[in-house]
Amino acid sequence: MKHPTLTSTLISSLLLINEAAADLQLETQEITGHQSVYSPLNETPVRVEVIGSQFIEENHASNLADALQYSPGIQLKPLTGKSGLGVWLQGYDSDRVAILIDGNPVAAGTGSSVDVSQIALGDVERIEISKGSMSAIFGSSAMGGVINVITKAPQEGGSANFSYSGGTWGNQDLPYGDVAVGKQHIKAAISKANGDNYFQLLSDNQVSTGYRAPNTDGSQGWQGYKSNLSIKSHLQLNQNTSLTVSPRLYKEDIKTFTDNFIGGIGNVPKDKIDLTDKNYLSAVINHRSWQGNEIKLNIYGEDYQNESRQDIQETKHIEQKRNTRIKHDGVIFNHKTISKEYNQVIFGAELLNSSMNVTQTKDDNSGSPDTTTEVDNKRISNKNLFFQSSWQVTPEFEWLISGRSNYNDKYGAKFSPMLNMQFRPFGWLPGDLSFRIGAGHGYRTPNLKELYYIFDHSHLGYMVFGSEDLVPESSVNLQASMEWQANDKNSFDISFYYNDIRNLIDTFEDVEKSQELNLENGANFYGNIDHARTYGTEFSYTRKVTNWLSSHTSYAYLHSEDVSTGKQLTSRPEHDFKTSFDFFITYKSKLSVKYKYASKQYSDIENEKITPAYSQIDMKFNYAWSDNFNFFAGIDNLTDTQKDYQIDGDLRPDEGRYVYAGFKLNNLIF
Repeated sequence: MKHPTLTSTLISSLLLINEAAADLQLETQEITGHQSVYSPLNETPVRVEVIGSQFIEENHASNLADALQYSPGIQLKPLTGKSGLGVWLQGYDSDRVAILIDGNPVAAGTGSSVDVSQIALGDVERIEISKGSMSAIFGSSAMGGVINVITKAPQEGGSANFSYSGGTWGNQDLPYGDVAVGKQHIKAAISKANGDNYFQLLSDNQVSTGYRAPNTDGSQGWQGYKSNLSIKSHLQLNQNTSLTVSPRLYKEDIKTFTDNFIGGIGNVPKDKIDLTDKNYLSAVINHRSWQGNEIKLNIYGEDYQNESRQDIQETKHIEQKRNTRIKHDGVIFNHKTISKEYNQVIFGAELLNSSMNVTQTKDDNSGSPDTTTEVDNKRISNKNLFFQSSWQVTPEFEWLISGRSNYNDKYGAKFSPMLNMQFRPFGWLPGDLSFRIGAGHGYRTPNLKELYYIFDHSHLGYMVFGSEDLVPESSVNLQASMEWQANDKNSFDISFYYNDIRNLIDTFEDVEKSQELNLENGANFYGNIDHARTYGTEFSYTRKVTNWLSSHTSYAYLHSEDVSTGKQLTSRPEHDFKTSFDFFITYKSKLSVKYKYASKQYSDIENEKITPAYSQIDMKFNYAWSDNFNFFAGIDNLTDTQKDYQIDGDLRPDEGRYVYAGFKLNNLIF
């Protein structure tokens, strides 16, 4: 395989799902990364969970968030002040999870969390998930884990795909009370391959009207459009050298509404408009010698621009407009050597730069808008050196050691090591049995958002202020797992983890400033939690009951706490249970029923605000009319479980019941 994936270290397998369940495609696949080592997934020391392309398609995943929602232990949480979603792993929030596409880092819009609902899934081969500290490989942003989207190389010749879907929230659709098409999704892809040279183009567009918020006079969700355009061009310069250029363009024009109380006026509707442009470009040069050694140079950059406007309708009250521009650029170099068949060594260097500019304009309709600079060209630079060595000691035993030296221009240097081992005892049990243990040091420096940014969401009753007094986070991560592929009908996986975290960055309320600014939900600032801890276990079992019925079940237990206070960390349910049943109605049609449960969780650091436990049922139907035409339909949130917008800090799902249908044209040859 020629796809770059997680990295040479992200190498293992969950081996959870059989062919009928179609969740995972592991045994013959290889895992790679921007470090570019090629090893079979089930034969490597670092544990990686894999979501296959068939699972993505059969679950109608339009973006990365859709594809991840059924994975064991993964929580998807709304981003602060945004309409998007972030990924939480093992008690770590989305600020500490690195997102990659073909091994290349995806920069966060506000310098922190990546909105995974913005990442379109075109021709995706698989998604790789590595949990636990990966700072030794991917640096500061990977303290909690890494998720890597691997795209497919096109087939020889030319081909095209097209899909359309639309759906309704029923009587929650806008305008109020009308049942209409509330959300539409159109995706088109075209590719052309000639030998080792190929070109891919993907266009992905979503349109939404939003939906009514229960028990309020306001509305929720977003109205407008989100558009992705991505290109991947691969040119084989000679027998050993290739060039891959990957531009990606993202554009967002959305509006959200809230009810806002204004003294002397009462509740009035308020608009919040977000205009976002993200332009990304990556160029990768890869050279392989006849000895198998490999040199790779990756140059990339991203320009993020956002204009956020707030306007109280039908009043002359202050209109706010915030313009944010963030730039990321980086250079990654790595070199792989193979001293012997059983030993591989990788070393490399990395230079990453980020900058932020923020201005705010307030207009009271006096004709003299007031513009202030909130963040004036603040910059962060990281210079890194990394290495990795894997050693196949015996056919049954392999170890892998990694390390990264990170130099931050504000916080200085820090070294993060990682050690992983795998033992595959042959003959102990039938099938394929594997044990893995690992230990790693996590290290994370405060980002631009936490240091300097001001989240002015006063229309929602709160603000969040950055703090330059923050200190870096550090952690110790321990992992242990067992995977057993007993036969083609049963597979079993269990893992344990422990994270001891120092100086965890979180938000705290400033009571005096809340009163001063008259903010009902508080003026919050970033600060450090001296000592936090998370530990837990994840269990998965896949069973092919018959040729027409299969099931997949997972359970995740998470303990999280602020050690100094004994309080649980916020937004982290202790129990997470997921199960699915796949029914093959005919050899062409399939019905899947999926159930998700999350236990109660706290929405404040004092553990006084509780979100009750909740569950959700989804249904997916697929019908293969022919090799080139598929029909699909589904119901998300069948029981209409939804947060109560009158309860402060309710963390249950935003969207109610959503019914949709669509079709897909596959592999149209030209």
